[in-house]
Formats: sequence, C-alpha cells, structure tokens
Amino acid sequence: MYRMNFILTRKTRINNIIYLLLFIVLIFVWSRPTFLRSLYNGYFYLPSIQSDQSHLLEKTLSIELRNNEYRYSKKTVSQIPNVISTKLNYSEANFRLSSSPPILWLDMYGDPHWNEAAEREMYTYLLEKQTIDDSRSNDKIIDECLERPLFIINQQGWGFFSRVHRFLEQFGQTLYSPWMALLSNYRFSVSNAGRDDFLNEGIVRYFDPISTCSKFIRHSRLEPIRKRLRGANQNSMSVSKIDDLLYENQRKMNVKFRLLDKSTVWAFGYEHIPHRRALFDYNRGPLDYSYSFAYLINHTYEHMYHEPSLSSVYLNTWKSRNRPWGKSAINLPGKSYQVTWQDRLFSSFLYYMFARFFHQPAPRIRQLTHLLVDHWSTYLNDKNGQSLDALGGLFIRRGDKAREDSFWRKHKRWRNISMYVKGIVDEEQRRNQTFSSIFVMTDDVSVMKSLQDYANPRSKGIDEPYARQYLHGRQIMYNVFAPQACFDPFIRIGFEQFLVSLEFLVQYAKLIVGHSDSNVGRYLEELMYARHQLNVSVRTHSLVRDAPNSL
Repeated sequence: MYRMNFILTRKTRINNIIYLLLFIVLIFVWSRPTFLRSLYNGYFYLPSIQSDQSHLLEKTLSIELRNNEYRYSKKTVSQIPNVISTKLNYSEANFRLSSSPPILWLDMYGDPHWNEAAEREMYTYLLEKQTIDDSRSNDKIIDECLERPLFIINQQGWGFFSRVHRFLEQFGQTLYSPWMALLSNYRFSVSNAGRDDFLNEGIVRYFDPISTCSKFIRHSRLEPIRKRLRGANQNSMSVSKIDDLLYENQRKMNVKFRLLDKSTVWAFGYEHIPHRRALFDYNRGPLDYSYSFAYLINHTYEHMYHEPSLSSVYLNTWKSRNRPWGKSAINLPGKSYQVTWQDRLFSSFLYYMFARFFHQPAPRIRQLTHLLVDHWSTYLNDKNGQSLDALGGLFIRRGDKAREDSFWRKHKRWRNISMYVKGIVDEEQRRNQTFSSIFVMTDDVSVMKSLQDYANPRSKGIDEPYARQYLHGRQIMYNVFAPQACFDPFIRIGFEQFLVSLEFLVQYAKLIVGHSDSNVGRYLEELMYARHQLNVSVRTHSLVRDAPNSL
C-alpha cells in the first residue's frame, strides 16, 4: 500500500513538472506569434493585418467590394506591429502564395505585380483615409467634416477620362497627409454638355462619392464646403510647393482647405509617402505622418524585387506603362534625388490601386449595365444557346481625336477596322480560343454600321476583306440604349450610356482591342490589369491590347 502511494505521488510530481513545462512553452509561444508562424511556414515573414493578437482584435468594419472579389476587414494601419523580417529571395510563386508581407516585384517582362496582402492593406488604407466611421449619427459625421482640414483636388478641364487621370495623379499627392480629399466641381466645357452636366459637376456625378464628406455634400450644413467645391476661395490656400504637402508643414497652415495647384498636376511625385514605409518595409512600424525627409527617402529595407534577368540598364530606363507622362519632375528632397526603379514601381502600384478603388460608377449606371447584360444574355441564349463567356471587345475612338491619334498624325487617316479585328484574331490564335461575340464601343456611327455589315453572312460588300473574313457570322453587340448605338462626341449627350458601355466591357470582355492613344483606351488597360493581375497568367497586355498599325 505504501509503495503504491509512493508510485502515485511520484507520478503526480512528474505530471506536475510536465504541466509546468508545457505552460512555460505555451507562454513563450503565445508571446511570440511571429515565431510560431515562422515555424509553420518554414521561414520568417511579417504577420498580416488580420493578426491573431488580441490587442488587434478591436472593432472591425466589414466591407465588400462591389465586384464581390474580396472581403476585407477594416483595421487601423497604425496597429501593425513592429516586427523584424528578412529580405526574401526572388520567387514569383512564393510571392503570390505569401499572404502576410505586402510584396511588389517586376517580372521577367518588366510587368509590375503585387500580392494579395499588398492589395488588401492598400485598399484598407485608402478606405480609412477617405471615410469616416459610419456607425455614428449623420450629425456627428457632418460635425467632423466641418471640423477637419480637407484637400480639394481641382477638377481639370478637357474630356471625361483625361479628368479622371488627372484626379488620380493628384490624389496620390495628398497621401503625404491623413486628411480626406474631395474633388471640385467643374462643368464640361464642350457643346451641349449642359444636357447631361446640368449640375455643373463634371465627372463627379457619374461615380459614387469619393469620400464620406462627399457623400453628405448636399446637406444644408455642408454649404461652406459645397461653395468651396464650386470655386469659392474662403479659408483656403493653394499648394504650390511639394513641401507644403507634408503633414508637419500643413498643420502650421491655419486654413480649412488645401487646394492642389492645377499647373503642377503632373509635377509633384508621391514616391515617398509615409505609407510606403509602413506597408513595404521589412521592419514595419506604425504609420506616422511626421517622419523626417531622411527617413521618408530611405528605402533600403523593403519588399520590392525584380526578376534577376532584368539588367541594371533595363531597370534604370524602365517606365510605368500606366503612368504615360513619365516620372515626376519634383520629388521630396529636391532636384538632387534620382528616382529609382523601386520608386517608379511603387507609384505605378499606387496608380493601379487608385483606379481600382475609385472606379465605382453611380448606381443608375450600374443598373443600366445590369439591364444591358440581361438584354444580351437573353438574346444570345434564345438565338443559339450562347452566353457571355466568350466575349471579345472593340473600342474604336475617332471623332475629334485625330490630333492625338498616332496613326492619323502619320498617315492622315484612321486605322482600318481590319487592324482592330487583327488584334482580336492574333489573340485568338495565341489562346486557341474564338470569341463568338464582339461588343463594340465607338464614337463613330459609321464604324458600327460597317462592323455589322462585315459580320452579316448575306452582305454583298467587298471593302475591308480581312475584317469581312474574320467577322463573318459573329454576333456584333453594342449598347442598345445609346443614341445611334454609340457615343457621339460632337453632340456630347449620353455620358451615362458611354459609361454603361465601358462598364459592360470591364465586367464581361475577355479581351479588348483599342488603342492607348486615347485616354479611354489607357483607362481600360489600367483598370482591367488592376482587377486581374493577381491571376498568375495575366500581363499588362493580356486583357487590353493596342490595335496593330498594319496587317
């Protein structure tokens, strides 16, 4: 009996020791979640914004992108813990699989890429900059809009998407500060614009509000801000130097509105915004807008990479395709700073994300797009059992764009329709796929009539034999709600139908052939790439291609 009690006591002691050791190990692991993840993944890298640490599990705001591609949780970027990580070896496969450290890289073709963590956290950051917690009452939100300083981006003149590009560029310049940005009103300065632009707002009316304060702008209490957006100058200061964009300098200005100077729309760079350090550094600290110059321009330790086959000569001359105006002339440290390929890659990534974040057409445009989709889906199914899964797109810009079209400037005529069709055929051969239906977006009614004739099996025409050969029997689709089945730039009506056609292409076209001579063509390329580049096979030319200049 005594021996049995002794054995039980010894077992109890051993068990207690084991429990104590397990408790110590658990305390050690719990205090080092990054260490645990590194063991699990086989190497060290940063925890994601959705960390399992209890102090990060505060109130979240769940949001859903309208295209239903992702669900994100909104958390403060400054909550990201300061964790040491090491430089990664270049591996596109590992970069894409990694969900924790945001990563940017150039592939072997010089195309920019980013992983899902970079996209998720950048989207969250933009959301936090442009929105106010909507759990509070409307009166509280309006109070904050009236109290906080605001950036006013002056809407530029000219055409629809030239205004969009200028807005995106200047929005990047506001990221040196945490303050919300709003877009001013500016009427389209073309004939008959008032029929659509009756509120003199320019592009503002055709997209969802770009910020919470924009959403409430028609409230009577926001009349002071509304007046400023319409051109009043009370309590405002024009930003004419890049130093004035810095948060520390802005806090010294006792003004409500900071106005971005129209004359410097392409001049100021946003390569060194504070969020770059908080997003891509190995040692990620909390977001702080009071960093010094020396700190902001130090990009020694960050997750930005290039395929090893890209030479230093290539990297030094690499340009961002989605920023066709080239590198900015004025950067934070002044003219002595040499912009690097990493700087250009980062600003290219930002521009893509701006296009993705702000491209939210107004509800009535989305509704009209749904109606157009329903029309063509039903039509194709009833006619021959087809669907929208094999849809190609053509964007043919003519009208008043002759002086901007490279082919016209050289040959004094437009590209033949056959050249656009060849862009479709070349990609079909590459993919070993046929686009049975072609959706056409054009500003020239004669183009639409010609394409319908070329596809008609009973046509007796003989012009453009190439287009006739390869369009024969295909379904030519268009916006059935648009005047003259196209957008007429000389009458300048139907801006909404113009965007309906564009939205239809963005949502359903597997390939679009247009030309980057046009602002619309460039925007299509930027938006389509930003929405799809997480797919491994997608390159900058995979979804939107320029029509060739010869057959």
